[in-house]
Amino acid sequence: MNSNDISINTKIISLKDFLQVLSPELGSGGEGSCYLYRGKVIKVLNGPDYCKEVPISSIFSLNDEFNDLLEVDESLIPSEEYIMRYANIKNDAFAFANGIFRVDNRIRGVVMPYIDIPQLSKFNLSNTKYDSLIKACRKCSKDLKEISQLGIEIFDIADTNIHFDGRQFKFCDTLNWHDHNIDSFDEVWKKNKLSISSFLIEYFTKGNIRRSLKLNRNMIQMYRDRGNIEDPAIYFSELKEHLSNICDEPINSAGKANKILSKKIFKSS
Repeated sequence: MNSNDISINTKIISLKDFLQVLSPELGSGGEGSCYLYRGKVIKVLNGPDYCKEVPISSIFSLNDEFNDLLEVDESLIPSEEYIMRYANIKNDAFAFANGIFRVDNRIRGVVMPYIDIPQLSKFNLSNTKYDSLIKACRKCSKDLKEISQLGIEIFDIADTNIHFDGRQFKFCDTLNWHDHNIDSFDEVWKKNKLSISSFLIEYFTKGNIRRSLKLNRNMIQMYRDRGNIEDPAIYFSELKEHLSNICDEPINSAGKANKILSKKIFKSS
């Protein structure tokens, strides 16, 4: 058992009571629920993906009543070897599980580093500063290439699994990442770029900004090819220039661009 492992004995305290002490949850999903404990994150694998039978009506209601209905299928819980596969990898953008959460000496979850910046889902897109976003994308691409060189392919890219504070990206939720032979770098790098580029470009190109792309054939083609762009920073640099041109003034804020574009689009409609 390593220093990051966390274990409880239900003869002393029940799992439910232990988790209630840690409440509120940091987040919930199909795999389970996350809690903060002594500066670390415990992800308890008690969601639909790890249960024998889950009432359909309860799947989208991850509350106390729902959790009481869960009967965990231990055969679905990943092995310690699988969970800890990437524990020693150091990477600024990607956080890997580095410990095991056990209940009565049985694996019931994983321990992950706590990321102290907000989830992307809670970031106000109007606060996007393009210069900062471009810099963050460049660093993200560098970190992504490093893990691709190790043969790690990323899955389950979502705004709840990505953290962003306007200056840097950090990715969590490690159980949906898989490894390949390191000789497969080109294939893994291409798949990872497809996942990250497509998501970030689509996520940060919304509302009037997306509508404005129709005014520029080059930009709409770049948007359509977003999965093939090696570094999303290239796209956002072009987008910043495009927005400055159609707004007739320098643009470095998504909020400012949307404000000007909403007036222009309203007048033209």
